[in-house]
Amino acid sequence: MENENFTEHLKYYLTDEEKADVAQKLARAVSDQRQAEAELKSVTIQIKSTIQQNEGIISESAEKIRSGYEMRPIECTREFDSELKTVREFRDDTFQTLRERPMNANEKSRLL
Repeated sequence: MENENFTEHLKYYLTDEEKADVAQKLARAVSDQRQAEAELKSVTIQIKSTIQQNEGIISESAEKIRSGYEMRPIECTREFDSELKTVREFRDDTFQTLRERPMNANEKSRLL
């Protein structure tokens, strides 16, 4: 008679100690999984925020390029002409006239 050894995958019932080891491994994996998911959520929120900021800059910049201007506070001067009884408003940076109109009653009374 001749014998030959071989290996086959068969059902093996775990001991209590082996079950405790697997339970520890499972608990660590669950904890690590939750932490990884929380980190992923946090990073996703940060990246979405960055994307939204960039979309705002892109949209604003594209509109400025398309229109060729942006609105800015510009120092202006209001000039009261007592002889012509007119008010002229102009930009201080380019001296471009914004409006010219007749004085109203309050402005005429200020001249007196």
